[in-house]
Amino acid sequence: MNKLDKKSEVYVVQYNEEVLVIHYDCNRRKYWDRKNVCVIGDEDLHNILVDKVHSNSIYIANIETIIIDPLLVNYKFKYCSSLFSGFVKLKRIIGLEYLNTSEVVSMRCMFRACKSLVSLNLKGFDTSKVRDMSKMFADCFNLAELDLSNFNTSNVTEMQYMFNECRSLTSLDLRNFNTSSVEYMDNMFSCCKGLTEVNISSFNTSDETRMRWMFAECKNLKTIHTGDGWNISRKFSEGIFC
Repeated sequence: MNKLDKKSEVYVVQYNEEVLVIHYDCNRRKYWDRKNVCVIGDEDLHNILVDKVHSNSIYIANIETIIIDPLLVNYKFKYCSSLFSGFVKLKRIIGLEYLNTSEVVSMRCMFRACKSLVSLNLKGFDTSKVRDMSKMFADCFNLAELDLSNFNTSNVTEMQYMFNECRSLTSLDLRNFNTSSVEYMDNMFSCCKGLTEVNISSFNTSDETRMRWMFAECKNLKTIHTGDGWNISRKFSEGIFC
């Protein structure tokens, strides 16, 4: 019998103060009696990590590494909002390619305040059903490399504060973004103080697109690549470059 036929479940094992592993199999029982191992079981990966602050069983203050079980590719869930938020010492997520996002509708605050992350490669993410990406990378102070080259944003309506306070980013290439459905871009790049160049040549904004303070406090921004679909409304774009 295949492992996945034995009522596989998502669970998290904290092996020590620095390492957290997300499993998807039917072996949770084998961890129950191990010393220095903390097991948190749940049917939904989102709930496991989002509820981390309220749990007495998981300690995230010193977590530097999160490892994702390759079997997790077989598990589909709908929400990634706040999934990794608040892991302030997190330096690496191993196995992000096994995170099945094909049914996800919200990535709001997904990596918010991951202050120690330096790079993220999200080329493998399926974002075709995502509607909310607001604050997705907000407060990632040390994030210097970010690959979003395969993002499908055709259904996204909210991008406000998406990159707010990403102080270490020097350039962003978002030419693949489809923003035809986006209603909110307020503070999208605000306080990206290291940003010197951004490519938003594919952006399509209407008169009703909210863009207030979109580039506020981007004091080193020298080059913005825009296209024909770039439309700044007087009503909703005041302070866009302040």
